[in-house]
Amino acid sequence: MVREFNAKFWFPSLKSFFNSFYHITVDITALIIKAIWHNFPVNPNSQVIPLRLFVEQTLKRSQTGWSTLLSALFYLMRIKPQIKILWHNPDSWSLNSKDDKGGDPDPATCGRRMFLASLILASKYLLDQNCANNTWSKKCGLPVQQINVIERRFLDLIDYKLFIGEDEYKIWIQNVWKLHRLLINNQIGKFYLINVVSF
Repeated sequence: MVREFNAKFWFPSLKSFFNSFYHITVDITALIIKAIWHNFPVNPNSQVIPLRLFVEQTLKRSQTGWSTLLSALFYLMRIKPQIKILWHNPDSWSLNSKDDKGGDPDPATCGRRMFLASLILASKYLLDQNCANNTWSKKCGLPVQQINVIERRFLDLIDYKLFIGEDEYKIWIQNVWKLHRLLINNQIGKFYLINVVSF
């Protein structure tokens, strides 16, 4: 005898699962950003919201889908070697020459801005219908000019290599699932992540 489908029985559990899955994914995103950019100094006088809250709000406002987020995080890992090189060369932490003391800080030194740039580029690369930079400006509260700057800087870091091979993507998904399991079981430390997701 076929058991009648009971929506009240299934949906609460399913909703609970996806809520847990979403929050763990936000945690993974924040940990990846922190692991790559943890060496860069943060202005103690700057008034910024906690990193995890920033990630959560950015994902909600941009309505980022799962595949876009996975690709964006992969892009962050792809530029990780460049960020490491940048950290060892503090004289290049400005978009202008080091002789120009009024130069703007290099956005590549900011994990939040690079995460935003990775989302924008992943969205543009994967989706047929995606947002223009002026729409991203409204969603994240940055001027369009700054959106353009961080987008170009990220493209420079990643050498315009936005394509992800099938084998690379499968390995990356396996790494993300590994992180999910570790976080669920409370078996991951703040800086252990850097080894777990290394290529």
